[in-house]
Amino acid sequence: MAQERQTKKKGVVWYSLVIATIVTSFLLLGVFAGCRKPSEEPPNVTVEGNVQLYISMKEDDPDPSDRIWVEGMSEQVPTTLAEIPANLTQGLGDKTDRAGRTYFAFSYYLMNLSEFAISYEMCVNIEESKGNILDALRVMVIEGDKNVSEGEVYAKPETTFEGRDLLTENTNYTTKAFVSDSMVCKRNASNFEKGTKIKQTLLVWIEGWDIDCNDSILASSVKLSVSITGSKAS
Repeated sequence: MAQERQTKKKGVVWYSLVIATIVTSFLLLGVFAGCRKPSEEPPNVTVEGNVQLYISMKEDDPDPSDRIWVEGMSEQVPTTLAEIPANLTQGLGDKTDRAGRTYFAFSYYLMNLSEFAISYEMCVNIEESKGNILDALRVMVIEGDKNVSEGEVYAKPETTFEGRDLLTENTNYTTKAFVSDSMVCKRNASNFEKGTKIKQTLLVWIEGWDIDCNDSILASSVKLSVSITGSKAS
């Protein structure tokens, strides 16, 4: 089961939203995301050095007592981006395809309620991985209400098959390489003005057109985390 944490590090705010995926027989089990704060602090609010970042599921009037929680999903199957709803980012909260079991998705607002502009860094981290599931995994980060075709997709480099790139032949999106073996991506924003908010959507799927989406990923598992650190803008 996924765990999530909040720690304070080097004078910045650290928020961690964790996803866990377990694959057996082409089934992705136990996708989970949540937000939990220590009981002595309001849920979903991080305060340090007067920096106040709220993770909110409400369009207006963020509620510091609100909790973000997404129920786990079982038996996820491979899909491709063209089969994922283009308007997935509309609304907030859990967007996971629980009927077809083809993707995990979650939207929330990141809100700066500080009295000054801040800078923040968002990272999608690979906390733990077993087997070869990362070879076929896709992680997309979308900001705002853009269609999924406008999001940025992160993946490991594609393997060719008999000289053919099946992904290029059968899909219409490009990918950015994982930052490292322990990090999917790192995104930075400066001058996030006071009183402003931005919607962020995380979308995770197993790419069916990836040549590595085969028996080699059976019984694999991966645990990802999304961390957001914020500090006063310089």
